[in-house]
Amino acid sequence: VSGSGVSGCEFTEEGCYSPNIVKIDVGSVVIFSNTDSVSHTFSSGFPSDDIIGNEFNTGMLSSGDSAEWTPETVGKIPYFCMIHPWMSGTVIIVPETPDD
Repeated sequence: VSGSGVSGCEFTEEGCYSPNIVKIDVGSVVIFSNTDSVSHTFSSGFPSDDIIGNEFNTGMLSSGDSAEWTPETVGKIPYFCMIHPWMSGTVIIVPETPDD
């Protein structure tokens, strides 16, 4: 979200990432895009974890940069920005639904 490098977005309904909760099928491609004017990361885990980025870690993304990740297992993956730890979200990965 634009301006999310400044604390406060976590108190809004939209949160600091847009969307801050996303549900996708396993095997789908997730694109993490930085549309803000400052650098951010998309790092799986919680800021308080000893080990982060086990599922994904984009590293530092400058404004306009993006990164991709393809989940291989079903589950809920919390994520946050290592530079701005108040920024957090969740990726919910569900089994792939067959086409009808």
